[in-house]
Amino acid sequence: MRKPLAIFLLFPFLLACQNTAGEVPATDISKPYWIYRNGDLFAADFNQDILTDLTNQDDATSLLAEMRNGTSATFMKTSDTCHACEAFSPTLRKFLKATYADVTIWKALDTNFLENRGTLMNYYESLPATDEHPFLQNTPTWYSGSSTKCSLTNWGATSYSDLWKNFFKENTLLPIYRFSHYGAWEKAIAENDVLLYYYDRNDETSLTFYCDTLLPLAKASKKVTYLADVSRMSEEEKPKFQTNFGSQGVVLSYQGKSYSVTSDEAKAVVTQYYT
Repeated sequence: MRKPLAIFLLFPFLLACQNTAGEVPATDISKPYWIYRNGDLFAADFNQDILTDLTNQDDATSLLAEMRNGTSATFMKTSDTCHACEAFSPTLRKFLKATYADVTIWKALDTNFLENRGTLMNYYESLPATDEHPFLQNTPTWYSGSSTKCSLTNWGATSYSDLWKNFFKENTLLPIYRFSHYGAWEKAIAENDVLLYYYDRNDETSLTFYCDTLLPLAKASKKVTYLADVSRMSEEEKPKFQTNFGSQGVVLSYQGKSYSVTSDEAKAVVTQYYT
């Protein structure tokens, strides 16, 4: 008589374990790493697209620039000749489909890989490295970093539930999507009524408004933001995105109306949107 009772008592616990890789957890900025979403995945084919089309290939200098601007980055090393990477690929694709996490991937034989690794090693005073796991040497190894620290996010876990648990232990996903391909942008804005921002981190006006006004509000809000990320666009894509922002220079757009970020009206629109 005791065995059925024991199983019954354990059943809620078993269900809780099964739900560890369910819905994406709500944004929690108490966690150390605040990760963007990849808006280009709105137009992705998660079964057919090559992995580099489902991720980004930003260099380490660009990642550090974003970290200093108030967010974080998550990055990994893979290899085309790595059997473990091949085994991990279906799990990673499933994870990206569920989360739209903006993940940077560097391949071991990329010409700039050693430069990227060296840049990060020179920046961080302390690295998550051991004799067993030298920093960015094994494949596939996955890390997350902020302006002050870097941690090992995933190593060896190939199951979806283990990856989910490992990633969300220290990472949280911001409701901010970065776009560089207009096809994905066009699809997303047709389906969702959200605040749009033409984000150019090389333009002082754009960067200042983003870091000082928009980002602090966006991080603490549940409201979604779409960034037209100039730093990732090809020259061919830039004019396509600009059609959504008019000709006022550095602007944001909401409900079909554009605003110069040098105006008081822009700040009022942003404040009202996020509150």
